[in-house]
This record gives sequence, C-alpha cells and structure tokens, in this order.
Amino acid sequence: MAFYVLSQIPHSLPHRLNAKISTQLTAMDYVHSNSNRVSGTVRKVLLIPANSLRVGLQRSVEQLDTRRDETLKVRKESSDAVRYFGNLIQRSGHQRRQVETVDLDGHPPGAQGSF
Repeated sequence: MAFYVLSQIPHSLPHRLNAKISTQLTAMDYVHSNSNRVSGTVRKVLLIPANSLRVGLQRSVEQLDTRRDETLKVRKESSDAVRYFGNLIQRSGHQRRQVETVDLDGHPPGAQGSF
C-alpha cells in the first residue's frame, strides 16, 4: 500500500511538490530506513518459531530424560526382585527337602526303649 502511494506521487502531485517530497525522502534515506524496519520485523517474526521449536525440543529432552530415569529405576527394582525371589525359591526348596527327610512314622531318636 505504501509503495503504491509513493509510486503514485510523481503522477498525482505538481512537479515542484514532487521534487520537494523526493528531496525530503532522499534526505531521510527512506529506502534504507524502511528496509531496516522490514528486516527487523522479519527477524522478530522468524525468531518466534525458532524459539518455540527450541523450547519444544528442550521439553522433549527433559521428558525423555525423566522416562529414562524411571525406566532405569524399574529395571533395577526388577533385577533386585528377580534376585530376591530366586534366592527365596532356593531356600524354600532346601527347606522342603529337609522337611521331606523327616520320618513322621518312625520313633523319635533316643526314645526307643522308654515305652
């Protein structure tokens, strides 16, 4: 819109006013200041997705780190449980064999002649 207005100035204004405005625009370096404004705005606009992408990636890394820590914790607990129940099975098997060797129908040792 601004470009159209500026481009139509030479056609719609008298020659003296046209020359005056042209010199003022040249003096204030309109093209350079406008290009700086536009490039600054573009940089700001492009930083928004870059920042949101960076924040999103940081959150993903933190979530993965948390999940990894939880998984390692469960893995250690599971390993401890396997070791505990393996030892429990061994001990119970040993105690079962000891109980099975007891002769419940026979006489107790040392009490053979007392009755």
